[in-house]
Amino acid sequence: MSTHDAQQSAESDYTRVTAAGFVEHTRIVGERPMFHPGKCRWCGSIYDGGAVEVTARYADCSVWKAPCCGNSADDRPQGWGGSFFPLSHAERKQVGV
Repeated sequence: MSTHDAQQSAESDYTRVTAAGFVEHTRIVGERPMFHPGKCRWCGSIYDGGAVEVTARYADCSVWKAPCCGNSADDRPQGWGGSFFPLSHAERKQVGV
């Protein structure tokens, strides 16, 4: 899927328009935008799940080392014992990402 990226401001927002015509606005955190912000189950920190290095893949999830606390994290649903929970659009606006 091709995308068109346009940086609106060097310090605040990043806009991405997908090939399907959807527009996504993302807050710049540091030098790079967060494309998949989520909350860590272990320490409650918010980090970009799109920037982690996956250390293992299983049939039901991927596993990586959380950059905030160093614990193992995975992308299973919360009810299945997952430890990385993607932020909803409302939560993204609330925390500014």
